[in-house]
Amino acid sequence: MSWTTSGATTISISPGIGTVSANGSTTVSPATTTTYTISATGTDGKTVTAAAQVTVGAVTAQIVRFVANPSSIATGASTTLSWSTSNATTVSIAPGIGSVSANGSIAVSPAATTIYTISATGTDGKTVTATAQVTVGAVTAQILRFAASPNTIGLGASTTLSWSTSNATSISISPTVGTVTANGSTTVSPATTTSYTLSATGADGKTVTAVTTVTVSGSAIPQIVTFVATPQSIAPGGSTQICWQVTGSTSISIAPSIGTNLNANACATVTPSATTTYTLTATNAVGTVQGNLTVNVGLVQILSFQANPVSTQVAGAPTTLSWTTANATSVVLTGADIPPMTLPVNGSYTDNPITNETYTLTAYGPGGQNVSVSISVFVR
Repeated sequence: MSWTTSGATTISISPGIGTVSANGSTTVSPATTTTYTISATGTDGKTVTAAAQVTVGAVTAQIVRFVANPSSIATGASTTLSWSTSNATTVSIAPGIGSVSANGSIAVSPAATTIYTISATGTDGKTVTATAQVTVGAVTAQILRFAASPNTIGLGASTTLSWSTSNATSISISPTVGTVTANGSTTVSPATTTSYTLSATGADGKTVTAVTTVTVSGSAIPQIVTFVATPQSIAPGGSTQICWQVTGSTSISIAPSIGTNLNANACATVTPSATTTYTLTATNAVGTVQGNLTVNVGLVQILSFQANPVSTQVAGAPTTLSWTTANATSVVLTGADIPPMTLPVNGSYTDNPITNETYTLTAYGPGGQNVSVSISVFVR
């Protein structure tokens, strides 16, 4: 019991408590229902009162919650009954369960549709009830989610289909994917814009479907057809011309120093003061590709180093590397799929790359002087 007063000179509570402070609280344990009265007297001699009743005796139980989740199941499946009560001395659930705690849950597997009844009895001897029905039989499948990420890809790229279902006995995705698990993901690489259909069948024999479309853009990533320097090795203070040809690109840049927003087929004259590797970056809405070209500055020179073709559509197709040098006594050619090999100072070598490949030619001169040039070959 608690109270608050204002402007009182004396305050008392009856029965049984007596004089109290202006604001406070106290604990009481009446044996029977009791009305407590607080009296407050002000400086004007007037007394005001207020009353609070404490009821002592039997209390009726309450059923706060009683549910089955899920409320519909297939034959042989299970569901969970959960409940909470207040002021209950005894709680039971029928049929088949019996006495339970005041709050709890239990799994049940009824063979047929069943109405469960929870009964709660309070200290007043009164019993209250609530029901929850579990429907047993064929259940319709549900598709909770079916999506592609990303849903727009470039030609040759891939995307991930992901899905989740419930109450499904069989699930499949068409075209091409086939039977899948109830929840999962898979990677697809359609060649053209494709609508994928997820079909889920429930125990009731009914099939539900969902569709997600993967849009395939009409172009692939850019291709670097040519990226060469003529000559590729120069004496100090000399110049060379770098030329390039790119297809399928919306943006072309070459660093260092050549620039951005370049034409797809063009040349630029450079005068590097030291051996420099130039990087061509070509971009479109689908992706980005890069190629490297090294211009050597020194007495030993690699005059040319090129591949023909520089791009092929078939893995394992031949490409011929050829080179010319000046003031070199030997050259060494290396690549990811070929060991270092010493070759003539002017010559050629044919390789069969299966993926994008970078080849490096190193020319050696008198006194250990050497220069290197790298070129890229692209396999689409």
